[in-house]
Parts: sequence; structure tokens; C-alpha cells
Amino acid sequence: MDSTTRAIYAVPADVSYNFRRLDMRILDEMTNKSTNNLTVLLEKNEAIQLIGYLEELISNDSFAEHYHLNNEDYSKEITIALYDVNRLDGFSERYKTLIIDDE
Repeated sequence: MDSTTRAIYAVPADVSYNFRRLDMRILDEMTNKSTNNLTVLLEKNEAIQLIGYLEELISNDSFAEHYHLNNEDYSKEITIALYDVNRLDGFSERYKTLIIDDE
């Protein structure tokens, strides 16, 4: 990260994560290809909504469930989901390939 970028990890005290291994998957739906870089610029109300979606997924241990964060006219969308490589039953074949092979 450069000097203008910082990472913040807010983890509840009762949760243990290994942040050295980050296996997020990012799909560019326009090209249907995996990508490694993404910049997301949100207005405050959108960030609050995204936090709510993430809290819901985490608190319910919801794998293969997802939420859509859209702008006002639905011309832009972020789809957010949790995954566990051992619990892929609810995912489409495309997402299984993305999760398993990062392709």
C-alpha cells in the first residue's frame, strides 16, 4: 500500500482470523473473468448499507447467500457474498470455478 492507503480490519474480539491468507475472489462480470484489483468508491449511505449486508452475512454464517448494493438508478451494482470452499452447494458452477480455481 502506498502512503495514502490504509487497511482497517475491525474484527470482533471473539473472532479469530488469519489475515496473512486473503483468498477473496473478484469477478468482472462484463468480461466474465477473474480480476485481482478493484477500486470501490462509495457515498456514506452506500457504505453504511454495505456494512449492514456484511454484518448480516457474517452473523448468520450465510454461505452462498448474497446481497446486491445498487446505486439509485440501478446502473451500477456490487454483489457481495461469503464463501467457504467446503460449503459450495448453493453456488452456480461459474462461481464454484471462480472460488476453487480463481478463474
